[in-house]
Amino acid sequence: GVNSHPDFNTVVKKIYDTTQTQFLTTRGRVYSTTNGRPNKTVIPVQLPPNTDYWVYWIGLGEQSSNDLQQMTSNLAKVSQVVYPDPLVYYGLKLISSLPVLNAPSTVNYFFADNRNADAFVRNQPSIRFADMPSGSHIANAYSIVSKGRNDLALVLYNESSFTGVDFEVRAVAFTVKPRYVVQE
Repeated sequence: GVNSHPDFNTVVKKIYDTTQTQFLTTRGRVYSTTNGRPNKTVIPVQLPPNTDYWVYWIGLGEQSSNDLQQMTSNLAKVSQVVYPDPLVYYGLKLISSLPVLNAPSTVNYFFADNRNADAFVRNQPSIRFADMPSGSHIANAYSIVSKGRNDLALVLYNESSFTGVDFEVRAVAFTVKPRYVVQE
């Protein structure tokens, strides 16, 4: 055109900002089946609004928690972040795995909605989410989950007759927002 400027060249690039929110940190104990206390534990999972994906980590016993703590210390030495969270690093794909403890275990886990989780605890028929992770005889477990649900609970249950197990559960939610930047 008549009024166009010859060196005008604008490229608009789409970039993504990812924010994270730690929304679950809890500890407890799954008792043995003969203890008289519940061998099943339900942990409500309340995802923050606009969660695009999330990462959970379940650690059973002291060693699992210690291993994750050690990873946190090691990350602090190599990064500029004061309190690096291994779950955040894993969720951002800056590290490819979290510590795995290969130890015998009697604890299983699955995800369900709260109604089915409660039914499971009361030994009534229940269904679990088949499209979400679950595990048997875990010392620890973790995963990136792309499924968000408003009604969600984590169920831990111990098959041991004799040994109760301490647990720690942590979860971090991630929200990804596109942003457009002009490159001159």
